[in-house]
Amino acid sequence: MYMKKSIRNLLLILSFTLFLNICTVLIGGAKSTVHIINNTDLLIDVTCEETSYYFIEPGDHVSHTLSAKESVLVKLEYCADQSLVGSARRYITLPYKEETESCECSSDDGESQPNCVTNPEEGGEARWYVEPEDMRSS
Repeated sequence: MYMKKSIRNLLLILSFTLFLNICTVLIGGAKSTVHIINNTDLLIDVTCEETSYYFIEPGDHVSHTLSAKESVLVKLEYCADQSLVGSARRYITLPYKEETESCECSSDDGESQPNCVTNPEEGGEARWYVEPEDMRSS
């Protein structure tokens, strides 16, 4: 009876450890950041992916971090009840490198031995300095 309980507890611990490792892999990984800088004279709302940032003041900025990718769609609008109505949208290209593997052959003892290295995925940063001329009337 004690042996069955120990095995069950061991299986529970192993299952939980596996679950944590899977979560770490899914959550971890390379990240990219896009910075939106408001160079207009009015408040703007920013939407990046499914996340919205409201009432970004002139001269202020928003930094949005996302999983590493090559581009992201950013949408802007002037906040309501201001002197102008306008919006903008842009696909922002982010510096991005996919995971790669490179191999070299070395021969210390006359026989060729492959030496392989995995280069991890890398994200990057990009900036959009939003100017009044970027915002078209809607």
